[in-house]
Amino acid sequence: MSGGVGIGQHAKILVTEAGNLMVDVPAYIDRAAVDAVMRLGGLAGIIASHPHMYGAQSAWAEACGGADGPVPVYISEPDAGWLARRPANTIVWSDSLTPLPGLPGSPAVTASQPGGHFPGSVVVHFTGQDGVGVLLAGDTVGVARDRKWATFMRSFPNYLPLSGAVAERIAGHLDRYDYERLYDNFSGVIASEASAVVHRSARRHADWAEGRMDHLT
Repeated sequence: MSGGVGIGQHAKILVTEAGNLMVDVPAYIDRAAVDAVMRLGGLAGIIASHPHMYGAQSAWAEACGGADGPVPVYISEPDAGWLARRPANTIVWSDSLTPLPGLPGSPAVTASQPGGHFPGSVVVHFTGQDGVGVLLAGDTVGVARDRKWATFMRSFPNYLPLSGAVAERIAGHLDRYDYERLYDNFSGVIASEASAVVHRSARRHADWAEGRMDHLT
């Protein structure tokens, strides 16, 4: 789901046998969009990758809820201070989370907090229908325009990079996952060998950020 409202983020919906999870929400909500989500089976939860994505999450949770109330909204503890509202369906979590359990033939969906873009920035990992590991990176890892490299930014619109140490920390954190594909917060996709791309990109980022390539400037 994408559009021109807000910063044009692309919401992702993971459809699994254990339920559906929306990773980040569109900045706009209307009846047609909610109906489209409900036709997929509704939502078991919503998870935000970072505070820029909090936006309309309470409205989505309420619209996709049922008799038990709004669906759970999972918020990374280090970033919880950015919440404007904290309704009862808000679940603040730390370190790691399993928002959707594994079932026979359906591995669990997991999340963790590598930080970087925000102190509590979140990534979500799952296994695709083809059996390949997939990472939803939000703005923690940005995909470069040629799709062969990634970048690590504190602020994308202001072109403010993270330090080399933080870029390498993020790459190391992501080693807990087996992932072949990576999707960023917009239209960026690394379709294969994503883990290797992230590692070589972190090394390159560190080399430039820490001055080891200054002889080329």
